[in-house]
Amino acid sequence: AITKKSLLLTVVVKKMITEVSRCQTENEDAVNVVVFSPGRREAWSVRRHAFFEAAVKAEVRLYLLVNAKLKWTPALWYRVLEFAVETERGEPLLASGSGSSVQFWRGERRVGTLRGHVSIVRALAFAPPRGDVIASASYDNTIKLWHLKEAGLWTCTATLVGHSREVLSVALSPESSSVVTDDDSDDSEKKKNNSDDDRLLVTGSWDWSVRVWSVALAERGEPAMVHMSFSSQSGAVRAVAFSASGRAYATGSDDAIVRVYDPRDLLLHNNKKTPSSSSSPAALLAGHSSWVYGVAFSPATDDVLASCSQDCSVRVWANAASGRTRHLSWVSVATLSLHVGWVYSVAFSHDGSLLASAAADAKLIVHRLKYPSEDAAATEVSHVDTVHNAHDGIVYSVAFPTRRSSSISLASGAVDGTLALWHVVDEGDDEEEEEGDDESIMTATHSR
Repeated sequence: AITKKSLLLTVVVKKMITEVSRCQTENEDAVNVVVFSPGRREAWSVRRHAFFEAAVKAEVRLYLLVNAKLKWTPALWYRVLEFAVETERGEPLLASGSGSSVQFWRGERRVGTLRGHVSIVRALAFAPPRGDVIASASYDNTIKLWHLKEAGLWTCTATLVGHSREVLSVALSPESSSVVTDDDSDDSEKKKNNSDDDRLLVTGSWDWSVRVWSVALAERGEPAMVHMSFSSQSGAVRAVAFSASGRAYATGSDDAIVRVYDPRDLLLHNNKKTPSSSSSPAALLAGHSSWVYGVAFSPATDDVLASCSQDCSVRVWANAASGRTRHLSWVSVATLSLHVGWVYSVAFSHDGSLLASAAADAKLIVHRLKYPSEDAAATEVSHVDTVHNAHDGIVYSVAFPTRRSSSISLASGAVDGTLALWHVVDEGDDEEEEEGDDESIMTATHSR
């Protein structure tokens, strides 16, 4: 007799995204935006430091083991404080906009709240590279600038008024926004780059306008709007973003077009008393079929950006002209259509290797990008992982930390009033895992 044996094949699918923690916002309103601070060093107060007592005990034990005769010195105090700060820095600072307030988080702990707006906070942006300035944009038609002062306290230094409708998007340039003199020479640019006075803030609104503001003028109480554009786009401007170098910024609007601008075209060196309105986009990126909700430049290069839309797609664009923002030739290198709902947010990882998207289908999707050559148009995009039911409803925002973190790789905010933190396993981490280990790469715990 012939006995037939059945063969059962078990396929283990390794997840790349795992949840680390989940937090309930203070007022339980929808989380409209999340953004990580780029700052490496922040102001701290010893007495307010949550880890200080534990750090003191740990350092004392360490030093006593090394040298029983060690005296308590100012140098030792410095080492203790340094230990405490580095311990705390294991969790990057995260800001979220919920209701009319801005809330700060380190992991699951809420560490601060900014209040001042009288309506919903729709967008946030930290100023690179220090992260000591944050801008908040609100449905109250205003933008507020907040500065980090001593002892970790944030102070509102300016309120920008000019939009006639709700402000939907905001972006801050790096310290140098590459606004230079007419000759555009290396010497003149270097001179401007040594000053913080050229930092720009770009905003988009339901009033169909894009406005550019001078942060320095705003904080001196002077008229700060240096440019406004109504004619370029038709519809609300729901997304704005600066490139890492500050040599370009992009906008996305309800006419389904992504526009790329060169801030040098604003001719700020003229010091005009009235806002300029003459700047035209350096490039128009057409491909979406409905409202553009999000835009983001790759930190790896100014020549790659991503956009997301109400048409349920994410598009990756590349500048085939290789880097000179005054000579742009943008092409679509990938259309990602894994979402089945409106896509509200896109974000790149700190090195540009990962691209995350969040949508109305409650999914978080991560793709990997490879830049195989100096030709940005040769950028390759591949799917990494999808988190289904990442939140209970629409996911409005997603953000990566601005540098590699061992504890948190990704954050998301949603209509359910929660903020979730995720870990994304890098390809290089696979070698450290034992064979047959099916532990997820993105994970989270719940804390409400």
